[in-house]
Parts: sequence; C-alpha cells; structure tokens
Amino acid sequence: MRKPAFVMFGIGGVYNYGCEAIVRGTVEILRQVSPDSHVRYLSQRPTEDAAALSDCAVQVVGWQQRARWHPLHICRGTLRRIGAPYRWIPPARLSCFHKDDCALWIGGDTPDIGLGPFRSDQTVAHFDLPRAIARRSAGLVIWATSVTPCPGAAEAYRSLLKRATLVTAREPLTHRYLSDLAGHDKVKSVADPAFLMPAASVNGDFPWTDHAKPTLAVNLSPLSVRTAYGPNGMAGALQEQTDFVATMMRKLDVRVVLVPHVVAPHTEGDDDCRYLARMHERLRAACPEPDAVTVLPGGLGARRTKGVIGQCDALVAARMHCAIAGVSSGVPTLFVSYSSKAKGMAQYVYGDLQWHIGLTELPAASTIEKIALLLERRSAVREYLRDSANQFHEDAFRGGAFLAECLQGQDVCGK
Repeated sequence: MRKPAFVMFGIGGVYNYGCEAIVRGTVEILRQVSPDSHVRYLSQRPTEDAAALSDCAVQVVGWQQRARWHPLHICRGTLRRIGAPYRWIPPARLSCFHKDDCALWIGGDTPDIGLGPFRSDQTVAHFDLPRAIARRSAGLVIWATSVTPCPGAAEAYRSLLKRATLVTAREPLTHRYLSDLAGHDKVKSVADPAFLMPAASVNGDFPWTDHAKPTLAVNLSPLSVRTAYGPNGMAGALQEQTDFVATMMRKLDVRVVLVPHVVAPHTEGDDDCRYLARMHERLRAACPEPDAVTVLPGGLGARRTKGVIGQCDALVAARMHCAIAGVSSGVPTLFVSYSSKAKGMAQYVYGDLQWHIGLTELPAASTIEKIALLLERRSAVREYLRDSANQFHEDAFRGGAFLAECLQGQDVCGK
C-alpha cells in the first residue's frame, strides 16, 4: 500500500468552531490510519485558518473557487441556463487535487440539499464539484455526513453515491436513508470527528470565579432563526428568545453564559457573536441581576470554547457542534434543532429524544420545565455521558478503520 495523501475540502472556514472541531478530529483519525500520511486542508480563508490550526498537524492550502465574474464561471452559468451541455467546464479550480489523493468531503451537512422544492437541475448541480473531484483524485470519501431524507432528492443522492468510494454517516437517520439508496457496504455508521477534539482550559475564560449558582450555557444562532422563522421573522424571534432566557433565569435562578459557536464578521447572517451581543444587551436591561448573564468573546476558538462549556452545569444549544462540545465534555445538553441533523445526533447520543426540542418550541413553558428537569438530573446525565465517552470515541475512530480497509483494498481509494 502506498503512503496515502489526504485532502479535506468542503467547508467555508474554521471561523465555524464546528468545522474546526471536524478538521481537528479528522486529523486525529487520519494519523491513526497512517501516521506518516500527508494531510492537507483546502481553505477559502487560508491566513485565518492557518493561524487557528497552527497547533494541528495539517497543511492549510489556499483554495479559492472562481469568482462570479471569471469567464469560465460566466460561460458555465450561461450554458446551464440555456439548457446546453456545461459540465465539460470544471466547476472550480481543481489543480489542488492530485491523482493519488484521497479526497474527503468534510463539513457534515455540506452534501445536504434539503427538502426542496428544487429548481430544474438544482439537485444535480449541487454535486458537480465533488463529482469533478472524484474524477481528478484517486477517490472521493463523503465524510461523517448528515443529510435530510427527501424523496425528491433520492435520485441525485444516488448518483453522487455511485461516485463515492466510501460514505460515513454520523447519526442514525442519515445512515438509514443513505444505506437504502447505496447499500450498507458503501455507507458506514460512525460518530462525528468533533467528539475527538480535546478542550483547552485557560484561566479567565470562565466568566465567574465561583459556583454560587448553577451556570447554564446557551447557544442560539441567527442561522437557526432564519431557517425556522424566515428572514422576516428575525427581529421577533430575537425578542422572543431574549424573553425566554430572562424568564428561565428568573424561574430557575441560574446564571447564563451566551456561547457563540460561529464567529463570522464577514457574514452577519451567520454570526453568532452579533446575534448574542444584541441578546446580551437586552438581557442586562431586563434582568434584576445584570451580572448574572454574560457572553463569551469571539475568537476563543473551538477548544477554549469547549473548555468553558465543560465548566457549566448544563447546555442549551442550537448549533449541533456546540451541543457535541457539551456532550463530549460530559455536560448535560439539550439539543435545540432546526434541521434533522440535530435530531439524529440527539438520538445517537441519548438513545431517544428526551433531551431534544425543535427551535420553535424553545419559548414554550414546557421547555423551561424540561431544562429544570435536566438540571435536577444533571448528576445522572453527566455520569451517563462520561460512561458513553469511550463509545463516542470508538465510533469516531471507526471511520478510520473503514478508510483503512478502503486504502488496502483499492490502493489509496482508487476507482
């Protein structure tokens, strides 16, 4: 077997701490598969990502897709709109992929095309890039993925799965759906690589020096709100969620640390920091104890943020990878879902949906009761999560075992 070269692609950057956790966890898995392998991560923000991953054994390579005004992009788009053959024009710069590379499409739900309705050819076009990469490299691995089961997208997924050498699914809903389309021989059940990322503890990151009251970490995001309420519902949802947190603090007598898990100064609609800063300002004005609520600063990174979460008594998280940071730290976590991936992950972690709600259920009185119950049972839940930690790790490393079989059987995942 030749020494494999792995290249990760598919994410916008590790400003999303979930993506940082995926990269770090995947590197750990690949090092177990082949300690001497060369691992590259193709980044659209190489300077920022290289700084964030400076202690990680991965080469960060700049990879920009074509600008909108690039002649080939314009030509490809024009041919597609008029119904002419256009796939002879590659969808992106592919020179970063070499014929001996094993390409890993990371990001979890990056292959997800949702529930539709779909425009003509939309479902197929979404997979043009990975198909082109599969043709150029030695093989395509769809890595630790989640997708939304959708009958209207089945043929598009089936076409993509034929191109892939290996598919790993990180929760049972996706595994069941993709296995029905491609077969169990190709689709394997694993855990998210983010379970493997260790926390980092730095003095002063945790906002309080005592534990006089239970501390609840809360992660809410503009992306989840826009998905669940629509763009016109953002302002109303922010106030509704602020009122909920204020009521919860009063009824449960807890301190709250608001936790951003995506720090995106370039995209306000995906930036937890600005969203939670607005919530923090309103909460301080509404709460009788303004100092009982705070917000973590942006820029801590995934590991230090996980370190703060690990010191909390419980976590309420809309970002799925923020929830993974909680449960993998042994922190009782309520999954607040806006898509099927969080529901599937809650099922994987807990075995049922007791500690799961939909985002639109958050303001309900029953949610405060559920959080109160989670706090009441936190010792038992924490013990369960700590007892399950080895299994989460084994399931994540299982992706490496499947990949090693692929390497041995197909000579660096060759087609």
